[in-house]
Amino acid sequence: QLVKWDQLSLAAAMGPAAEELLASGLEGYANQARRVEELFAKIWPPPNV
Repeated sequence: QLVKWDQLSLAAAMGPAAEELLASGLEGYANQARRVEELFAKIWPPPNV
């Protein structure tokens, strides 16, 4: 039988430490995405157009 794992059920099966790790990973991903957006805001639009 096929067991479908999503991130939350996987983390719940692995325990609270895994949920904490997953949450911090998602938070880090969000911070990185925000930094990338800020970087693009600085370099866009190109000055020589």
